[in-house]
Amino acid sequence: MDSSRDVIVWQKSFKMVALVHIEVKKSPSDEKLGLASQIKRSSISILTNSAEGYGRHYTKDYALFSKIVRGALFEMQTQLQIALNLNFRYESDLTTIKSLSVEVKKMRNVLISQSLIPNPSNLV
Repeated sequence: MDSSRDVIVWQKSFKMVALVHIEVKKSPSDEKLGLASQIKRSSISILTNSAEGYGRHYTKDYALFSKIVRGALFEMQTQLQIALNLNFRYESDLTTIKSLSVEVKKMRNVLISQSLIPNPSNLV
């Protein structure tokens, strides 16, 4: 686990989640408890699972939680695309959120790959 890289990926994830919450507030009122709520939950899952995986201090757990985070990223991206296809009136076209999510996914994939390489010094 490279803690400096993980901090960067966490910071980018945090920024992305904050932007998601700002945009989702603009969802139609009849969607506040439906798709909009699900988008917020999947985005929060990205941060909370990232923190939990890192806090476990064990490489296998870290890799597992990193995969869960990657899944939540795919989930959130899909939900945002559904919202756009349903013509939710977001102020932006979510370009920043999309690019951040792609960046976070790439960084997370690197962290997963590194955590799967056998290295006794990675085990605590």
